[in-house]
This record gives sequence, C-alpha cells and structure tokens, in this order.
Amino acid sequence: MPIIKNQKDYSLTLSIEALYKYDADIIFVINYAKTPPSHYLQHPLWALLKAVKNKRVYEVKPDVWATFGPLGANRILDDFFKYLVNKP
Repeated sequence: MPIIKNQKDYSLTLSIEALYKYDADIIFVINYAKTPPSHYLQHPLWALLKAVKNKRVYEVKPDVWATFGPLGANRILDDFFKYLVNKP
C-alpha cells in the first residue's frame, strides 16, 4: 500500500475513516491519547471491520509498544503470544 511504502515515521497513525482500507484480520490499538474506547467503538465504520466482527481487536500498552531494541521487541512478541496464541 502506498501509505506504508512511503512512510517516513516509525509508526502509522490512521483515522478511523482510513482504517477500513486495510480491513486487517487483527488490530492492535495503541491508545496514546488515552481516549475512552467508546470514542472509536461507537463509530459506525468500526463495526464494519473484519477484525471487529471476529473479536480480534486488542488494546496494547503504549509503553510496551514504543520501546526499541531487542528487549522492546521481546515485549511486543510477548503480547503477540498472549493475544494470538494464548487468546484471553
């Protein structure tokens, strides 16, 4: 996708209106703004997403997902294992 191919920043911030273009199987939400989940859960487009329909949306901690290096990567892998292998 062009937005990812040309991306210069280490993270991608998407509006909910653009999220449907990706229609991912799984969504990890990093809520830097600490907005209540109802902010996006009540949006009509949210319910149309494949990950939402399949209950595969996970809010992850910004302090874990904003770390770098091998220790940071291991913390993210721990979350992957927690949410994708040992589903809560």
